[in-house]
Amino acid sequence: MNRFNWRDVSFILVLLCFTVSHNLQGQSDTSRGKKKYFGSIQSGALIGCRDCEVSRDVTFSFQTTHGVQMVNRARAGISVGFDAYPQWQAVPLQASVSYDVIGKHNPIFVDANYGWGWAWRPAGEAEPGFHSDRGGQSSSFRLGYRSTQDKISVAKVVGYKEQSVEADYRFVIDSPNVPPATVTLEEKLKALSLLLAVGW
Repeated sequence: MNRFNWRDVSFILVLLCFTVSHNLQGQSDTSRGKKKYFGSIQSGALIGCRDCEVSRDVTFSFQTTHGVQMVNRARAGISVGFDAYPQWQAVPLQASVSYDVIGKHNPIFVDANYGWGWAWRPAGEAEPGFHSDRGGQSSSFRLGYRSTQDKISVAKVVGYKEQSVEADYRFVIDSPNVPPATVTLEEKLKALSLLLAVGW
């Protein structure tokens, strides 16, 4: 089974970001100032654990969001990213909404992201009986502080992220006329996210 590597993921993200930002900028320009385009790039750490009494895992997360500012405090857009979990990797594509709760120029904000994540196990094919893998629903909820200067904003964000994944394992039973047995393992990956975001 062919798998993404980091070069494939990077190319897809850059291409998608360019296309989305170009379209949204065109839409905002024709709205006579009623809707303002925004974009951001976020990267940082995912902190999670499968057995928290033994150890915690620190991995990498990247996300870029592009959309429009609907009113003074609310924003809506589309986000795409790359999340590296200890045994899984995922590319989530999500709808994103954000609201500035406190403050105007340097606000405290909350945002929510929900969509679908394509996921795969990098070492899956080396596991006995491994047959296939796939992603599922993806979501995140976050709290952040954003400061802006000269139309460039920097935000510190903390949040919670979930990603549903499944893996199929097929085992041959040593008995005549008995088909292979397939076992599906379902898992919900959960992690705390600590991100630094740069926006415009």
